[in-house]
Amino acid sequence: MQFFFDESGKSDMKSSEKSRQPNLIIAGLLVPWESNFWIDVWAAWENAAELLKRGPNEIELHGWELYGGKGQWSSAPNALPVLQIIFSALKKHNIPVYWTGLPVEKIATIHEKPFERILITYLNCLHEKISMLEFENPVEVYGDEGLVAPGKAFTKDEWQTFADKQAKFASSACIHGIQLADIIAHTLYRSNKITLSNTDTTATEFRASITGQIRHVV
Repeated sequence: MQFFFDESGKSDMKSSEKSRQPNLIIAGLLVPWESNFWIDVWAAWENAAELLKRGPNEIELHGWELYGGKGQWSSAPNALPVLQIIFSALKKHNIPVYWTGLPVEKIATIHEKPFERILITYLNCLHEKISMLEFENPVEVYGDEGLVAPGKAFTKDEWQTFADKQAKFASSACIHGIQLADIIAHTLYRSNKITLSNTDTTATEFRASITGQIRHVV
């Protein structure tokens, strides 16, 4: 199994209140070693490449760009077909998603490395839940390097490992699974807002398409 995770949202109260989203979202997807999921979901990068007039390997997918028409999509066609491919592949292969919402109000009141401590707590919760599933093979864990300070490495003493494997923090540009985790986290971020815009409603519809696969980590 391979587990990929990322976050979406803001950790300061002002931005949180402006966006009407009281939580910072962390989410990840668990992909079996032997799975045709990657074959099907690769079509998302091919579709994006066609729309952006670039090569598939030059494309890095981000949730905020795809939903908001930002960045590389600011002068491109609607990116919804790319999202549809991704969520169709997630549903087809029944890929489980694990997520949690971290109250920004609580994050803002903690001053000593708040996000790192919360991240460790989240990973520990995931470890407990995933361990109960009794996988035959180890689980490799990958997170976006932007989640931790440059050069920061979590040691075995700081958090439990997934089947004796530490999480690796890498560039999302190099690992498609992290890009998918970013899109999932952003989808949950938008669909959990207090007030939904039209784009947030679209995110809610994508979320609903895989609702049976979503596990909330408390």
